[in-house]
Amino acid sequence: MKYCFLLLLSMLSLYGYTQTSIVYLTPEQLVENIKNNTSRATVIQFWIPNCAAAEKIVTHYNELENEYSAELDFYFIGITNKETLVSTLIEKTGFKHKIYIADPAVNEDITIRRETFAARVCQLLNLKKNDFLTMYLDKKGKIIYYGDSIDVEKDKLKKVI
Repeated sequence: MKYCFLLLLSMLSLYGYTQTSIVYLTPEQLVENIKNNTSRATVIQFWIPNCAAAEKIVTHYNELENEYSAELDFYFIGITNKETLVSTLIEKTGFKHKIYIADPAVNEDITIRRETFAARVCQLLNLKKNDFLTMYLDKKGKIIYYGDSIDVEKDKLKKVI
């Protein structure tokens, strides 16, 4: 039996099987992760799993992670109450990295959860602005950009590396 299990694990690794993990995240956990990891730059991007372009967005995130994950920590944070939406997108797109969902404890009201999450991150990072869709931080946690850009841009990624 032990031999069969080891054989199965070996076969899965040969075929490139990786399990994507969905992680629920609070602003406090996110900022703690950023502060504890000073060897890599960080990108934070909010997204909505049930928007019309969600499949395209997750495919783009997968490409970015594949290309830059050695130098950057990506926090693609979905705003949803339905983990199954995220799981379905992961299956459709072949996403192979961690993907995050804003913890409902941040705000039970899904319509303002992102704003509440972003405001708390800004507060914890001592920023004057209290809202953003995308944020880029260098290795030292210095903010390079935060604002309403709805796309993670490669030229900005190269600036934070």
